[in-house]
Amino acid sequence: MVYVNGRLVREPTELQTGSRVILAKSHVFRFTNPSQPTRKLGPGEESAVVNSDWNFAQIELLEKQGVDLKQEMEKRLVILEEQYKKEKMEADVLFEQQRQVQESRNSPHGFPHLLTFTLL
Repeated sequence: MVYVNGRLVREPTELQTGSRVILAKSHVFRFTNPSQPTRKLGPGEESAVVNSDWNFAQIELLEKQGVDLKQEMEKRLVILEEQYKKEKMEADVLFEQQRQVQESRNSPHGFPHLLTFTLL
């Protein structure tokens, strides 16, 4: 699969200087056409070429495919939080069982220590 600026290429596509070409979602190239004239920027003008790196190209690719990174990360965070709560509850139950077994072993009569209260 070949993508240009995050869009799947299904037909011949003309590249412009600054186009991001992605091969198989992992090899990212920035196209430069030496025959395209470059003009000098005047005062206060910004470059039309986007400062792009590998991360920018990957995010652009996902956005063009309709993947919302923030939403995906929030979904994964909810799943991890639920997993953490479940594992913590299981660990708490196991700890309490082990504590009770240990207390029964330490009791002189094999019974857990009993507390008695005297009312005044």
